[in-house]
Amino acid sequence: MMGDREAVTQTFTRLVTCTTTGNAQETQLFNFTVRMGKSTTNAVALKPPASIPVGCLVADEETRVLVNFGTPNASVEYRSLSTGWKYNDELPLVASRPLSAWRGQPSTTNTWDAGSQQVLRSIEAGPNSSSLVLVLKPSSSQTALRGSSSVSWKVCMIPGDDYNYYPELCTETFPVMGSQAECDAAPPTSGAAPLRKHIAQLLAMMAFVLCLDAMLQDK
Repeated sequence: MMGDREAVTQTFTRLVTCTTTGNAQETQLFNFTVRMGKSTTNAVALKPPASIPVGCLVADEETRVLVNFGTPNASVEYRSLSTGWKYNDELPLVASRPLSAWRGQPSTTNTWDAGSQQVLRSIEAGPNSSSLVLVLKPSSSQTALRGSSSVSWKVCMIPGDDYNYYPELCTETFPVMGSQAECDAAPPTSGAAPLRKHIAQLLAMMAFVLCLDAMLQDK
């Protein structure tokens, strides 16, 4: 629509009809005028991680989780992530913002949207322009079966770089306990289990190779 022009103004019209409590209908015509300009940068979007490992959290305690985005191509410029949202703020349109929180139990699941969730308290700038810090603080009032590892949580958010490029990005599921001692005694989260399994397989392979080498030397 813009072609070779640096900017263009477009008016959009929307007819909205509402029904009042007395079943009467009201109709209003809205006109939206939008001025659009060309981007001033040729930078590209960062590569988001596949998921965000969190680990075990303690109810009513704040935990900061670093989220690193990838810069796989050294020859291009990447757009910086936009942050600044904190709990009770209005949701930004093109900056990083919360999306939902999910809690799973053996018999039920619950989901909270961006406005009602209480787990993600703020999204802050990381140590560089390609990282975010998620400040998580699960409330004990929203944490059923406190102290039980059978309760799983997950938080989703939308990363933002002022261009609305990214889809949702979610944490791995994580338990919420009543104390750090309960977290220390809890079974490992999904992120730790595959690593331990991989190490065990590697050790078993090494043992097999050493045994085979000893047998060949005996011959």
